[in-house]
Amino acid sequence: MQDKQCREIKFKAYDKEKNCMVSIEAANFIDMAIRFDGTVWCHDSYFKIHSDNFVLVQYTGLKNKNNEELYHYDITQNKNGIIRYIDEYCGAWWLMFPDGSNDKPLYGSHLMQEIIGNKFKNPELLGE
Repeated sequence: MQDKQCREIKFKAYDKEKNCMVSIEAANFIDMAIRFDGTVWCHDSYFKIHSDNFVLVQYTGLKNKNNEELYHYDITQNKNGIIRYIDEYCGAWWLMFPDGSNDKPLYGSHLMQEIIGNKFKNPELLGE
């Protein structure tokens, strides 16, 4: 029987008050599941884990050319200067243009990306 490799599941959160990312030390996934949009399923009900001050972001399981972990809403730039951000689209991680249109799947392009910010701390990079 072959060993199956699974990607590491981890999260961090953007603290809106302090304008920074904070680590999440532990999460109980036995009784709940977190969807891409931050919705949490727990005992046949849905609720948002996003509070007024925090936004949950998930690790994509991929690293960029500098061996940095790529997270949901990271803003990246490739060697041609094209700026995109990471978002979920149709159940997969995608590189999205600043206007929200999808460009290409993150997998396969991740090694060519450099992280230059995130959608929360650096909205100006996306023209917001």
